[in-house]
Amino acid sequence: MEIYRKHHLKIMMIVLGLIVLLTTLWSSLDSVDFQNRSLQNLGGIAFGVMVLTFGLKVDDTHRSKAAQVSGFILVIGTAFATREFCNLAGQWSAEGLNFTANVLLPAIGVIMGFVLSGSSDYVTGRKKSRSNKIIWMLVVFSFAAICALMLYRTVDIMQYFGTTLAFYAVFIEYICYIIIFAYGLYSMFSDEIRYNMTIGVTPPDDAEA
Repeated sequence: MEIYRKHHLKIMMIVLGLIVLLTTLWSSLDSVDFQNRSLQNLGGIAFGVMVLTFGLKVDDTHRSKAAQVSGFILVIGTAFATREFCNLAGQWSAEGLNFTANVLLPAIGVIMGFVLSGSSDYVTGRKKSRSNKIIWMLVVFSFAAICALMLYRTVDIMQYFGTTLAFYAVFIEYICYIIIFAYGLYSMFSDEIRYNMTIGVTPPDDAEA
């Protein structure tokens, strides 16, 4: 069963990483403001490459559910922080700067990405803290908030891309982001993760001795 889980995540991350990478390149080439969006596109490319690389390494580096989720959180958090930082930096050169959409949301995205990557060791129990429950809630909130952010951006891009091919590329890209972070949110409620972070009190049946 564990082998199936690993292969399931491996396939999902490889497919989603490739889609994010290819759709980012696609929208970059088709966008009329390619030069102004070059930094944002670079962030999306970096995210796709990191997700793809993680997917390729799942079978070799993760021996348990907790280790798998820990690696996932570290990579996804770092990748999203990188993406949002590039997005934030690239927005400064754009015309008609909107503080909420172009500054505040990317800045919050960077923070949430670092919250995720900084919490990765806690899900395996390697790091102990009296604030484990708070860390767990922060990770859950970050995953949920990023899903909401991606939904917001999916709607927001319609005014910029309309019905062009670039719009469909970015739309597919954001759907991939939602799937990735929804998986992370789901994983945080597994018995093994909750036990390691003292959210549950009963050891899970599949926990390693």
